[in-house]
Amino acid sequence: MSLENIVREIVRDEIAATGSPSAADPVLLTVKEVAAKHPNLPEQLIYKFCREQDETQFPCVRIGEKSILIDNARLNRWIADGGLGVRA
Repeated sequence: MSLENIVREIVRDEIAATGSPSAADPVLLTVKEVAAKHPNLPEQLIYKFCREQDETQFPCVRIGEKSILIDNARLNRWIADGGLGVRA
């Protein structure tokens, strides 16, 4: 099983534990994809939010030293919940 599939399974389990109906197959995005999709979230800010994840509650998963994936559904929920003032 690839590392990305393992992360998908972990994210799927976490989403299922919340009772959310979207636990089927999480959409995992790279930092570049999130920055392209959300202009108010430039790459450097995403990296900062991930470094300060305990305080920001940013929905990222670090894989090794350089790879970060973000669950799209949790990101959208984080933004809708206020996301430190970030707008979609």
